[in-house]
This record gives sequence, C-alpha cells and structure tokens, in this order.
Amino acid sequence: MDKKMDTNVGNFRFGILKVSDRCHQGVTKDTCGPDLKALVEDRKGFIATVEVLRVVPDERDQIERALMEWSDDLMLDVILTTGGTGFSARDVTPEVHICISLFVLARMPMF
Repeated sequence: MDKKMDTNVGNFRFGILKVSDRCHQGVTKDTCGPDLKALVEDRKGFIATVEVLRVVPDERDQIERALMEWSDDLMLDVILTTGGTGFSARDVTPEVHICISLFVLARMPMF
C-alpha cells in the first residue's frame, strides 16, 4: 500500500507589496494584490499565510522602507511585489529591488 506523501512543507509567511501611485491615491482599486493573496493562501501543496498586504506609491523611500521592514523586522519568508509605474523615468521600482536584493544577499550567512 502506498503511503500518501505529505505535501505540507511548513508555514511560509508572505508579504505582498503593490507599488502604484494611482492605487495609493485611491484613483484605481488594487486587484492584483488580493488576487496574489488568494493564490498564496489556496493551500494546494503548502501552507502559506499572507501576513501583510500593502499599497505604496512609486517612491523609492516607501518601497525600501516596506521591503526592509518586512525582511528585517517581520522576517517574512517570501516577499512578492507587483506594479510599478512602467518603463519611464518615474519608475524606481526595478532599482529599489536591485539595491535591496544586494543588501540582503550581502548580509546572508554563507553555507
């Protein structure tokens, strides 16, 4: 008789950050963040909880603050980001991701 494999690998703690000037101002409703939350918490194959879902404007300091808070203070396992202004001079989201990623990697213990 085959033993059923346990696919629940633990409880992963997620944060979802939506970067959007228009959603932050209330001009447009964020649907992507809640859709991602539903996908994460669907519970097919692993246990996951979205601990925080936030909308911030496309402002470098606010994006950095959220990502650092979630990684350092909340110690989330996974941080998903969505949005951004698009390919324009105003869009700082890609640069912030690179900067934060390098900062986090530099502090990771090597194994």
